[in-house]
Amino acid sequence: MRTALLLRQSVLWLLVRGAHAVVAWVAASSASPEVIASNAVLQPQPAVVLVCAGVGVVELWRRGERQLVGNLGIDQWQLAAILLGPPLCAELVVAIAAGF
Repeated sequence: MRTALLLRQSVLWLLVRGAHAVVAWVAASSASPEVIASNAVLQPQPAVVLVCAGVGVVELWRRGERQLVGNLGIDQWQLAAILLGPPLCAELVVAIAAGF
């Protein structure tokens, strides 16, 4: 179950970053070239980590898996680590790749 949650959070991170890239692309399409060159998509976004964790919690409640997670012995701290882990690691990779 933990592996499935980690994989789901990784996919959610990809979707959130993809949506962020689309919004930034649309916003930058009518902007000057300087704005396009300093695009924030290639920079780390700490808010993406929190959005992914929030979407992960909503997804757990939507699927009715909160009791299942509790019955499998995953407490709230472990669940928080599972929901924050993949997006945090992915944003760290983005930060390293961006040179921060």
